[in-house]
Amino acid sequence: MATAQELKNAKELGRLLQSARQREGMSLASLSKLTGISTARLVALEDGNFYFFINNGEEMNDVAVVYALALAIEIPEHLRANQSSTTAAKTDVFIPYFLRKKN
Repeated sequence: MATAQELKNAKELGRLLQSARQREGMSLASLSKLTGISTARLVALEDGNFYFFINNGEEMNDVAVVYALALAIEIPEHLRANQSSTTAAKTDVFIPYFLRKKN
């Protein structure tokens, strides 16, 4: 179950990413093509829909990182989900959650 702070941060992150995309004049469809992330995932991220994502915060964070990299923006530290031992914080190569090998 997500905490109130996690849900609030998800909404804030979504607003931040959406405004950055709109400033660049980029559509969701073109961002989807650029990142390989489905439009549905991008919409859920921009809406701050924490529960749309598998493993909630971790996957949402991974999608947000790919989104931010595509727009060359930084995600503020306070909006990043806690990193697990398999994410970029502890590996040499960033591999989004949805692309990782399932155990």
